[in-house]
Amino acid sequence: MSIRFGLLLVIILQSCDFRYGKDKIENPKFNSTTSQVVLAAIDNELNERPTDGALLKRKVRFLESAQWPAGSLATIDRAVKELPDDGELFYIKARFHLDKDELTPAIIALGQAGRLGYLTAEYFSVYAQVLLRSGEAEEALTQANRFKQLDPENYRTDFLQGKILYELGDTLQAIHAFGLAFDRQKHDDDLNLLLLDILLSKKDTEHFNEIVKSIEQNDGNWLLKLAMLKRSHGLLDDANSDLRTILNNDNDFMPAILYLSQSYYEKTYYDSARYYSSRAIGLDSLKLVARLTKARSFDKQYLYAEAIEEYQSLLAIDSAYQNAAQELNEVNRKVAYLRRLKEERDAVPQFDLGPTRKNTNSNN
Repeated sequence: MSIRFGLLLVIILQSCDFRYGKDKIENPKFNSTTSQVVLAAIDNELNERPTDGALLKRKVRFLESAQWPAGSLATIDRAVKELPDDGELFYIKARFHLDKDELTPAIIALGQAGRLGYLTAEYFSVYAQVLLRSGEAEEALTQANRFKQLDPENYRTDFLQGKILYELGDTLQAIHAFGLAFDRQKHDDDLNLLLLDILLSKKDTEHFNEIVKSIEQNDGNWLLKLAMLKRSHGLLDDANSDLRTILNNDNDFMPAILYLSQSYYEKTYYDSARYYSSRAIGLDSLKLVARLTKARSFDKQYLYAEAIEEYQSLLAIDSAYQNAAQELNEVNRKVAYLRRLKEERDAVPQFDLGPTRKNTNSNN
């Protein structure tokens, strides 16, 4: 297994935590006004009933759904004080610490929840993941097995076992577990990408193509993820083909435009890089990464005046853009050097020697 594959797999594994099992509390995006109104209403009730444990628990649930704003832990502790035998509250407290990447407090809270009898499938799912992130993979596998016993039809049990088995170095069993998960659920992007990454790393293009075909997804977000996976394996042409497919269906899909612009720049197709950069700028004139790629492409084509103009446009939007400022200085140095060479050449006297005369000397 290559180092590149190992690193990419770890990144994917770390990015796809399903921390609370299939019954997790949803996290809709609350705007600040809505949050303030709801919190104000709950706090008004708490002013009248400050020791109402059920009301405090309701506030805790809302704080989680609002992605734990400041002061959430204090509210959790108030709720726990009023409901010391509520195992679910300790479980929620563990989730709070897990979201903050505070693993030791999360384990302590999970232990308290377990002692109070809160032993649901999602509890074992979260416990297994906390242990895995704490480096206790063997114990994590034990908890994952209990998760599967309680919820055997949930494909995420196989997914979690696969993650842990991979961490333990049992790659074959990990692949088997991921395969079971895939058979149960073919529309989990994280799982699909993980399987496809393994197959590409093994150069098993036949099964790779079979799985891609069986997934039957053609929306832009999925194709973008697939293109990025191919790109990470050096399959730039295949990745670009997927990106162009996205744009055939959605001409304004910004991520695909940006990646194509960068990809063509890396392949030294500077005209194409400029074309897609210009498309991105046309959709969003403040898209700095597109302006940077366009400026760099001009530079590579020795179109220094155009490059300088693009760099200056970028810096007019964000004067603190360090890369752009440094690269603009470098282009200006090139221009100054070329100007100096021209001045030195022009300063060399040009002597008019007149027409070349034919040598008329001859031997008599």
